[in-house]
Amino acid sequence: MMDSYNKYKLNLYNQFLNSEGFESVHYQSAAFFKEYRHWLKEYKKVLKEYSTYLQNLNIDLSSYDVVEVGKGLDDSIVMYPDFQVVSPYADTLGEENAGLEVVNNKLYISKFDKLVEPKNIKKFITFNPYFDDNISYWHLIHNNGVDISIGVCGKVCDRDSSDKIRLISDIADKMDGQYVENYDLIGDNYFYNIHSKKRIKSNRPH
Repeated sequence: MMDSYNKYKLNLYNQFLNSEGFESVHYQSAAFFKEYRHWLKEYKKVLKEYSTYLQNLNIDLSSYDVVEVGKGLDDSIVMYPDFQVVSPYADTLGEENAGLEVVNNKLYISKFDKLVEPKNIKKFITFNPYFDDNISYWHLIHNNGVDISIGVCGKVCDRDSSDKIRLISDIADKMDGQYVENYDLIGDNYFYNIHSKKRIKSNRPH
């Protein structure tokens, strides 16, 4: 059985394959893994810019009441040391693994096979999900009065950019309207974010 660390690394590797358009093809050559390591280095730079982008949207990544969901050591963007993570890969950050679940339209944090209601949390954030199902229910979190921030980012030349953007915009269509939508191109990077707010601004990419 694969442990959480190896699952996490496989998820990142699959994101590399998707961004390059390799789909499910598996390569084992040293040259290919060197390409992956280069991609990961560049991806971290994109994520650093995305974290700045979010802060420019007044999304505070250093607040303890803002929780990052589903990420690990290589792609986490929350600010240390005041951070809180809910993720199956939180152990890569030195935290306890946990998950986020919606049961009967009610939000829970799952940890050690127990469901706990989140308290003193103002916003859940995530981005570039490994699988569509990771965020397919996030409109329910927003519609039940808990703020969210979901987004995607990457290189404009990425092969999967349109699919990633479509995933987020489909979730926005299920939200109750009280959100802000932003899409921007900065250099050769794209950033698309939707987050809960009391006003509406639409700048959806076409």
